[in-house]
Amino acid sequence: MTGKIYRNTLRWVHIAIAVVTGVFIYSPWGHESWFENLMAFVVFPLLVITGVLMWQQAAVMKRLRKGMDQ
Repeated sequence: MTGKIYRNTLRWVHIAIAVVTGVFIYSPWGHESWFENLMAFVVFPLLVITGVLMWQQAAVMKRLRKGMDQ
């Protein structure tokens, strides 16, 4: 996987998760318990993980290349 494909994939996943967060904040579904649980245990952790992976892309790509060489 090249760095550009990796970055674009993470960017679109991050944007999609941000849209779900916007729906949570601005829609009436935000008060539903199932949606709150989805946000707390799935969406927010994925948002954090994709953000950290984009931030540390150089280190992640280095580890991925190192793992593929072995």
